[in-house]
Amino acid sequence: MPHLTLEHNLDLDARSLLLELNRTLIASGHFSADDIKSRAYRADVVCIGEDADIDFVHVTLFLLSGRSTDERRALTAMLLDTLTQRLANRAGRALQMTVDAREMERALYAKAVTGPLA
Repeated sequence: MPHLTLEHNLDLDARSLLLELNRTLIASGHFSADDIKSRAYRADVVCIGEDADIDFVHVTLFLLSGRSTDERRALTAMLLDTLTQRLANRAGRALQMTVDAREMERALYAKAVTGPLA
Protein backbone atom coordinates (compact mmCIF):
# COMPACT_ATOMS: atom_id res chain seq x y z
CA MET A 1 0.00 0.00 0.00
CA PRO A 2 -0.43 2.68 -1.43
CA HIS A 3 -1.60 2.36 -5.01
CA LEU A 4 -0.88 5.26 -7.37
CA THR A 5 -2.56 5.73 -10.73
CA LEU A 6 -1.22 8.24 -13.26
CA GLU A 7 -3.59 9.24 -16.06
CA HIS A 8 -2.34 11.54 -18.82
CA ASN A 9 -2.48 12.40 -22.50
CA LEU A 10 1.15 13.48 -22.88
CA ASP A 11 4.02 12.07 -24.88
CA LEU A 12 6.21 11.29 -21.90
CA ASP A 13 8.34 8.62 -20.30
CA ALA A 14 5.64 7.36 -17.94
CA ARG A 15 7.95 4.83 -16.26
CA SER A 16 10.42 7.55 -15.33
CA LEU A 17 7.66 9.79 -13.99
CA LEU A 18 6.17 6.92 -11.96
CA LEU A 19 9.58 6.27 -10.40
CA GLU A 20 9.85 9.96 -9.46
CA LEU A 21 6.39 9.87 -7.90
CA ASN A 22 7.33 6.68 -6.03
CA ARG A 23 10.49 8.38 -4.70
CA THR A 24 8.33 11.28 -3.53
CA LEU A 25 6.14 8.87 -1.56
CA ILE A 26 9.19 7.14 -0.09
CA ALA A 27 10.68 10.51 0.92
CA SER A 28 7.44 11.33 2.78
CA GLY A 29 8.44 8.75 5.38
CA HIS A 30 5.02 7.08 5.29
CA PHE A 31 5.81 4.16 2.96
CA SER A 32 8.52 1.64 2.17
CA ALA A 33 9.52 1.19 -1.46
CA ASP A 34 8.16 -2.36 -1.72
CA ASP A 35 4.69 -1.25 -0.63
CA ILE A 36 4.13 1.28 -3.45
CA LYS A 37 2.31 0.01 -6.53
CA SER A 38 2.06 2.50 -9.37
CA ARG A 39 0.79 2.36 -12.91
CA ALA A 40 0.14 4.77 -15.79
CA TYR A 41 -2.61 5.01 -18.37
CA ARG A 42 -2.48 7.20 -21.45
CA ALA A 43 -5.74 8.70 -22.68
CA ASP A 44 -5.94 8.97 -26.46
CA VAL A 45 -8.82 11.44 -26.49
CA VAL A 46 -9.17 14.29 -24.00
CA CYS A 47 -11.48 17.30 -23.84
CA ILE A 48 -11.45 19.71 -20.94
CA GLY A 49 -14.70 21.63 -21.02
CA GLU A 50 -15.18 22.64 -24.64
CA ASP A 51 -11.45 22.73 -25.37
CA ALA A 52 -9.63 19.81 -26.94
CA ASP A 53 -6.27 21.63 -26.86
CA ILE A 54 -5.51 21.37 -23.15
CA ASP A 55 -3.35 18.53 -21.85
CA PHE A 56 -3.87 16.85 -18.50
CA VAL A 57 -2.13 14.78 -15.89
CA HIS A 58 -4.06 13.34 -12.97
CA VAL A 59 -2.70 11.25 -10.11
CA THR A 60 -4.96 9.26 -7.83
CA LEU A 61 -3.36 8.01 -4.64
CA PHE A 62 -5.24 5.16 -2.97
CA LEU A 63 -4.48 4.81 0.74
CA LEU A 64 -5.72 2.47 3.42
CA SER A 65 -8.10 4.25 5.78
CA GLY A 66 -6.78 5.82 8.95
CA ARG A 67 -4.62 8.72 7.77
CA SER A 68 -5.59 12.22 8.80
CA THR A 69 -6.77 14.86 6.36
CA ASP A 70 -3.54 16.78 7.01
CA GLU A 71 -1.42 13.73 6.14
CA ARG A 72 -3.38 13.14 2.93
CA ARG A 73 -3.20 16.83 2.03
CA ALA A 74 0.58 16.82 2.54
CA LEU A 75 0.95 13.76 0.29
CA THR A 76 -1.13 15.28 -2.51
CA ALA A 77 0.86 18.53 -2.26
CA MET A 78 4.16 16.63 -2.49
CA LEU A 79 2.98 14.68 -5.54
CA LEU A 80 1.69 17.84 -7.25
CA ASP A 81 5.04 19.52 -6.59
CA THR A 82 6.81 16.58 -8.26
CA LEU A 83 4.51 16.82 -11.28
CA THR A 84 5.00 20.58 -11.49
CA GLN A 85 8.79 20.34 -11.29
CA ARG A 86 8.85 17.66 -13.97
CA LEU A 87 6.23 18.98 -16.42
CA ALA A 88 5.56 22.70 -15.95
CA ASN A 89 8.35 23.97 -18.20
CA ARG A 90 7.33 22.05 -21.29
CA ALA A 91 6.59 24.20 -24.30
CA GLY A 92 3.34 24.17 -26.20
CA ARG A 93 -0.19 23.53 -25.02
CA ALA A 94 -1.73 24.35 -21.67
CA LEU A 95 -1.48 21.62 -19.03
CA GLN A 96 -3.75 20.90 -16.07
CA MET A 97 -2.17 18.83 -13.28
CA THR A 98 -4.29 17.41 -10.47
CA VAL A 99 -3.81 14.99 -7.57
CA ASP A 100 -6.43 13.26 -5.45
CA ALA A 101 -6.05 10.99 -2.41
CA ARG A 102 -8.70 8.34 -1.86
CA GLU A 103 -9.23 6.12 1.14
CA MET A 104 -9.79 2.40 0.86
CA GLU A 105 -11.50 0.73 3.78
CA ARG A 106 -8.76 -1.10 5.68
CA ALA A 107 -11.11 -3.88 6.84
CA LEU A 108 -12.05 -4.68 3.23
CA TYR A 109 -8.58 -4.59 1.63
CA ALA A 110 -7.16 -8.01 0.78
CA LYS A 111 -3.68 -8.89 -0.48
CA ALA A 112 -1.84 -12.06 -1.47
CA VAL A 113 1.79 -12.42 -2.60
CA THR A 114 3.08 -15.46 -4.49
CA GLY A 115 6.33 -16.40 -6.15
CA PRO A 116 9.85 -15.15 -5.36
CA LEU A 117 8.66 -12.08 -3.41
CA ALA A 118 6.64 -14.16 -0.96
